[in-house]
Amino acid sequence: MYGKCGSLADAEKVFDEMRHKTAFAWNAMIGVYVSNGKPASALSVYRIMRAEGIPVHLHSFPALLKACGILRDIQTGTEIHCLVVKLHHLSTTPFIVNALLSMYAKNDDLNAARRLFDGSKEKGDVVLWNSIMSSYSTSGKSSETLELFREMQMNGPASNSYSIVSALTACEGLSHEKLGKEVHAAVLKSNHFCQVYVCNALIAMYSRCGKMLEAARILRHMDNNDLVSWNSLIKGYVQNFMYKEAFEFFCDMIASGHIPDEVSLTSVIAASGRLSNLLVGMELHAYVIKHGWDSNLQVGNTLIDMYSKCNLTSYMGRAFLAMHNKDLISWTTVIAGYAQNDCHREALEIFREAAEKVMEIDEMMLGSILRACTVLKSMIIVKEIHCHILRKGLLDTVIQNELVDVYGKCRNMGYASRVFESMKGKDVVSWTSMISSSAYNGNGNEAVELFRRMIETGLVVDSIALLSILSAAASLSVLKRGREIHGFLLRKGFCLEGSIAVAVVDMYACCGDLQSAIAVFDRIEGKGLLQYTSLLDEGKGFLKIMEHEYKLEPWPEHYVCLVDMLGRANCVFEAYEFVQMMKTEPTTEVWCALLAACRSHSEREIGEIAAQRLLELEPKNPGNLVLVSNVFAEQERWKDVANVRTKMRASGLEKHPGCSWIEIDGKVHSFSARDKSHPETKEIYEKLSEVARKLESEAIFIYNLHMI
Repeated sequence: MYGKCGSLADAEKVFDEMRHKTAFAWNAMIGVYVSNGKPASALSVYRIMRAEGIPVHLHSFPALLKACGILRDIQTGTEIHCLVVKLHHLSTTPFIVNALLSMYAKNDDLNAARRLFDGSKEKGDVVLWNSIMSSYSTSGKSSETLELFREMQMNGPASNSYSIVSALTACEGLSHEKLGKEVHAAVLKSNHFCQVYVCNALIAMYSRCGKMLEAARILRHMDNNDLVSWNSLIKGYVQNFMYKEAFEFFCDMIASGHIPDEVSLTSVIAASGRLSNLLVGMELHAYVIKHGWDSNLQVGNTLIDMYSKCNLTSYMGRAFLAMHNKDLISWTTVIAGYAQNDCHREALEIFREAAEKVMEIDEMMLGSILRACTVLKSMIIVKEIHCHILRKGLLDTVIQNELVDVYGKCRNMGYASRVFESMKGKDVVSWTSMISSSAYNGNGNEAVELFRRMIETGLVVDSIALLSILSAAASLSVLKRGREIHGFLLRKGFCLEGSIAVAVVDMYACCGDLQSAIAVFDRIEGKGLLQYTSLLDEGKGFLKIMEHEYKLEPWPEHYVCLVDMLGRANCVFEAYEFVQMMKTEPTTEVWCALLAACRSHSEREIGEIAAQRLLELEPKNPGNLVLVSNVFAEQERWKDVANVRTKMRASGLEKHPGCSWIEIDGKVHSFSARDKSHPETKEIYEKLSEVARKLESEAIFIYNLHMI
């Protein structure tokens, strides 16, 4: 009695005070412990009974086997199976066979469960069929489940609602759509269509198969749909990226009198985040607070993710702080949200707080914080996190790949190389990260050598690795290497389209083989318009959509892109007007883009304004000072040129000279302005003078310093 009422302490007290404990009392305690969530205690009672020779009652075996399934204790479960066989209960008690099937399934031993089913004589028992089907279905064995259902239809007992639900649960995707419709047809022929949980399983099945019209039709034809019916449909719409429909059915659900629960709310909040629909997201947040769901952990986590996807980190932070209970997902989501929205310092602060709380840190959280460090480019912080990873023993292939990438982006190839070479199980991401880092840091030769080593390992090269190695070949201007990579692409069947095609064209152009670049370009299918003027309206339209439709404040990078786009299309006056009308103060990048446009199109007046603003904003940036000096030189304002150059010398500023190189007989020769370090400098300058004299004498060469 106490056990059935959930009062375990009282049941134990009565049992302990019994002077003469009968076999019935011992068996009763097994049931009490299992029903009150104490499976280990139930098995302890069983072991005492076996040691003292107390007989186990027939009806205690299902409870004991359930305990073994919960604890995943297959050894004790097998022992109980042997006892059942010894006592000759296996052939006379079907419910023990069903309990054994369930125990083996929960312990991931489906072979034993199938042998037990095949050896059973009671094949007319529908519960036996349901048990084996449920075992396969819950273990993700969809094909086997559906084969059993078909066999049951042909040779077994009449299926009931549990059989149908197991079969429908096994229909997991498009590959099982036809079989799902066959099960639906069987449901229509039977008398189970009016049962709510069968209809709910049908809705879930069609949702998984992407057939949302059929799923919605079943809901509309249900006479007595419940909250699970609506949740299954709404969740299905979200999983199939039909977010607006999910909102509509959520409103219909409330209008029909159903009160949303955790599943309903998390589904529609997630939908608003993926649509970046901040207005709907905030309305849902208000509903959550009004109806007391703000303390729910899953709802809170989904709100954090929604505000992150809507780029509203201030509200995301508030939602995080308002949560009374936080789990690992809460911390990981808020750190990822800050990192993805370029709030890298905030991400780092939250990570430090999480580490101080001595909570478990997973690779997703570490990946987010390492990506934030990539932007911050702080080697001290990266090393701190690396040490934390080593201390906690969190180093795996995924984290090592992230470390290689972040060290490469922080321009510390020594550490990147050490981490890479220390990896035991390098995957394609490991090699790609190292190749990309080498190319990013200007180590083209190392990138090419890494690519060669990667191919020798037999790994399948992906598009990211190919883009990196093509970029490395282009930076080296090594035509032979570039052609080898192009040949590799063709041999492996890569389609020359998209970014790979552009990279191949760029590689040939950088290597000076314009004929090959044009040939590759001509073979590209579906080339888009490359003229900026034809895309101006579309570019402006995107900025308007950001501001007016999505209510997003453009970042400085967006303004720079638009100014650059207008400048390239020779709309310099319009670009200047746009800069003047900006809601925020134009950054140096904006003025730099405008100045570059003025140089390209010889727009002196606006160029002078842009140059002056650059000098005011960043008076010690050598790159900007050289750019301004060149603009003054083009306008023959030599006094201003001298002033800028004097200012640079007085401040100790200098711009690193440009460099070019060429490969001859497998050796790369590099040259920079006024460089005389090459062993054949004398011969080189003599040849250069000879070429210049010949060009001048034939009147086909005119010095043009416009873009120098």
